[in-house]
Amino acid sequence: MTNLTSRFACLLSMAVVVTSALAGCSLPSQDQVDCDFKPVSDKGLEYGRDVAIVMAPTENFVNFGNVLDSSEALVNEALGLAGASLSIVVADGRPSLVRNVSPQLADTDDGTMILNRRLLGSVRDVYFCTAGESEQSVINPIVLEPEVDFLAALSVAAGKLDSGRAEEKRIVMMGNGIQTAGQYSFSKSGIPSEAQVGDIVGDLKSQGALPDLKGATVDFVGLGLVNSSEPPLNQQSLDGLVAFWRAIVAASGGYVGTIMTQVVDGAPSPDSIAVAAVEGLKDACINESVAESDGISFNPGNAEFIDVGAATATAQNIATKIAAAACPGDITVIGYVASATPQAQYVFGNAEDEQLSLARAEAFKALLVSAGVATNIVTVGAGKGPVNDWDEAGNFVENLGQQNRKIVVTQ
Repeated sequence: MTNLTSRFACLLSMAVVVTSALAGCSLPSQDQVDCDFKPVSDKGLEYGRDVAIVMAPTENFVNFGNVLDSSEALVNEALGLAGASLSIVVADGRPSLVRNVSPQLADTDDGTMILNRRLLGSVRDVYFCTAGESEQSVINPIVLEPEVDFLAALSVAAGKLDSGRAEEKRIVMMGNGIQTAGQYSFSKSGIPSEAQVGDIVGDLKSQGALPDLKGATVDFVGLGLVNSSEPPLNQQSLDGLVAFWRAIVAASGGYVGTIMTQVVDGAPSPDSIAVAAVEGLKDACINESVAESDGISFNPGNAEFIDVGAATATAQNIATKIAAAACPGDITVIGYVASATPQAQYVFGNAEDEQLSLARAEAFKALLVSAGVATNIVTVGAGKGPVNDWDEAGNFVENLGQQNRKIVVTQ
């Protein structure tokens, strides 16, 4: 009788675990977290995906526990149902692989979902070991280095995606993307504008500072978010930040998947990564963006308007807004172009695109002057626009390229 009772209790316990996992409840991975994570072997198995989590629980970010809760569905999708190997990288001032979990395989989808829940528990354990506040006992906690280096962290993560046995590669970057250390630091140079991104990323690539993301999809959770005690980033800073990371992924041979920007706010843990202050871009008094749908369409390869009448009307409309706003300072007209070439062949910051985009900015400037704008106008050729105009295979996509062929007027 005692044996039957024990077996029933065991089965009941297993049922509770399975039911909780399928219901999406957060179960602790264990009663005590030992942060001395030992390297594990993938045992030569073939499996569905190599997945890496890059996590940066910084003091200027929202509560990281909320980030983990908000990203659960995305991480589950990244892990898939064909088995996954998981690597967890902490993006502090000296990024490193903190934990790797061998491929998790099951015979059924339900079984795989349970295994994925355990993988998510592994991510939470790393948070508890680094910066989190946990009700569980934590031994051998991991000491975090000040500042955050997402670029180097992506390189570490990319190095764990080359097993050769997985069909897909995924990286989920959990952090606000505000880089304060490494090869390019926003704390030293400020957040770049969209117009600066092409040259910056081109320089980083020529310096060999970019990760090898060929064949990998990169998702972002919390990009541009800061907690409510920090000054929020304005739209210009957000646009520049997103453009920077899109370009980093594209120039590294990867593909941008989901960018999740909605995460519940909350105070970060007191043990979060300490970071330097970063200066955002100044608010624009005038910020007008016009593209082909607004009549700003050029003949291929040159700066001649296809419909001069439509372009003139658009310029007149912006001139009217400039006069009404009466903003101080120079006006800047920025030209952008499409890549019009496969991703593998594209060079960020190339002279040809910058010259063409500058010529188109000059052409629109002439229309503004003709429309009566007397303020000094500065023109900038920014090269390719901020949209990654390639598909997952790296082929140029015309309707995405159309979004890059634009003129931006700021003051």
